[in-house]
Amino acid sequence: MISIIIPLYNKENSIRRAIESALNQTYNNIEIIVVNDCSTDNSLSICNEYADKISIITTKQNSGRPYYTRQVGIEQANGEFITFIDADDFLNNDALNKCIEMQKKTNADIVQMKISRRITNLNIPVSFKSEYDTSKAIDACLYNEYFFPIQCWGKLYRTKLIRSVTPISYSGFWGEDRIFNLPIFAATSNIQYAPSAQYNYTWGGITTSGFNIDTLQDYKQIYQIKSDWASANNYDYSLIAIRRELIKLLRYHIRQLINSKTMSQNEAINYLNKEISQPFWKDFEQNLFGLELYQREKRSFTRKIKHSISSLF
Repeated sequence: MISIIIPLYNKENSIRRAIESALNQTYNNIEIIVVNDCSTDNSLSICNEYADKISIITTKQNSGRPYYTRQVGIEQANGEFITFIDADDFLNNDALNKCIEMQKKTNADIVQMKISRRITNLNIPVSFKSEYDTSKAIDACLYNEYFFPIQCWGKLYRTKLIRSVTPISYSGFWGEDRIFNLPIFAATSNIQYAPSAQYNYTWGGITTSGFNIDTLQDYKQIYQIKSDWASANNYDYSLIAIRRELIKLLRYHIRQLINSKTMSQNEAINYLNKEISQPFWKDFEQNLFGLELYQREKRSFTRKIKHSISSLF
């Protein structure tokens, strides 16, 4: 049996599609568990329409984190396998059947589906890369997500595998999928790819939101977790790349800050100077100065805008 876990918070416009895509699977030995994180819209009422076909669990208080609601679903799962569907995504009808076929053929612990990205409200499919290097799944979590999908959704997991590892404690929001998957990927060498099984991901979905200045603290926390894990598990070769990724994320954060217009230039530079003066950054690049970083990323952002405009003509 496959346990389909759907984390849910305020997705009244899409939760029905997610549930229907689970119910309409050609592989019918399934259970569907919706973990409602105290939704305040009409999401729960929609779920209740399917109460005779699905299990609905409502958390005691809103956690604001799919990382937590997925764990709640895992605890309740009865299936030999687990898959996750975000509340605004959906599966092709034969996706789980194709995953099971691959699992039986290879005895895989994890089967990765093909991912098709759809732009919110437009339903335009945009396929991701057609092949994945499953041997680089751990490296993807540590420093380069383009090696292999680091998301929890779009995968069929052996339940025993998920429950055999100790989850890494993480209190942030950004990057929680890679923290979830890192110890799981490390616990198996049998990860397979089923390109005929399709997961449809909505860009602008469950974990996508506007600029949040506190996200930089998530980047730092993720960096520390990954560095500590790499050092403890003989992945020291990845430490430099992990370090470089954080610098890239810092620069991305600055571009987002500029684009958001939530601060004046002087306020933003003062914020950066205060942040970068913290002991955390002392061993990083020598040129981490607020004014220079801000000006560099502002030039980069301006060039991208000009390029985008020129490409229209």
